[in-house]
Amino acid sequence: MRSEALAVFIAIAQCRSLAGAARVCHLSQPAVSSILAGLEEETGCRLVERKSRQRTPLELTRSGEIFLAYAQSAQTLEQQMREELSALHEQQTTLILGSGPTSSALLLPRLTQLFRRRFPHIPLVGKACPSSADVYDLLTQGGCCFGLTSYLPQEDRFGLHPLLRDPFVLVVPRSISLPRTISCRELLSLPLILREEGCYSLQLLREKLEELGHSTGELNVVLQVFGNSAVKQAAAMGMGCGFVAASSILPEDRNFRQVAVSDLTLERWIYLTWYRQRERTAQEETFFRFASSPTTAKALSTASLK
Repeated sequence: MRSEALAVFIAIAQCRSLAGAARVCHLSQPAVSSILAGLEEETGCRLVERKSRQRTPLELTRSGEIFLAYAQSAQTLEQQMREELSALHEQQTTLILGSGPTSSALLLPRLTQLFRRRFPHIPLVGKACPSSADVYDLLTQGGCCFGLTSYLPQEDRFGLHPLLRDPFVLVVPRSISLPRTISCRELLSLPLILREEGCYSLQLLREKLEELGHSTGELNVVLQVFGNSAVKQAAAMGMGCGFVAASSILPEDRNFRQVAVSDLTLERWIYLTWYRQRERTAQEETFFRFASSPTTAKALSTASLK
């Protein structure tokens, strides 16, 4: 079954007419009719309902709908194959993946490892940046082809694709006895470890508390530290409770437990971002298709739960 024939059938389904498909494919209408007849003979199924009135739009049969789905998948796979082959023979350049501080710790190693396993012939290097603003600057200057960030840009010069939903969870020392779920009012009385000023989790906590009629001034703050690891370490030492990214919790983190706050939901997304005005190479297109695929999203999500 030739790919050209599949493309003609996809055009028939999209245009809902043989004449429209002929225009799109730059073929004569008899040629399109012949290709359709050949596909029906090859599959042994009627793919299109013939209408007695010529101006009536064509309808796919159930067999035609199934065939269309596979034809589109085959067309996509062929395009991906061509891009990967092109990337393989393209002059090898190292792809630079910029990353903000949170993404550097949580997502950059996983995504880099997954890509290298799948495409060992395409060099990929991760570059950690002090802040998400530095990632966007690096993209603008051409210092990296893609970036990982949890901060949304203020300009539309950058494209975004969500990679990982990463909620914040409350970690509690095992020395503090609490049920699995507490209320926001109960949270106010706990010894709390906060993240540094300017970090997203603290900003989000303030916003959500205000929505519930509270403020961070009501919290029983015992310590303010930099980063998820410091919060986890302080909680493990029994110094208090704190919110950390769920993806930062590792299998060996056993000196604290997670407690839900019923009326307080804190979450964020980590995004793949790029500079829209920059044209991608074949290698970069291969990386984008890999990173934005549902298979990769599932792998990253599964890894974050381990």
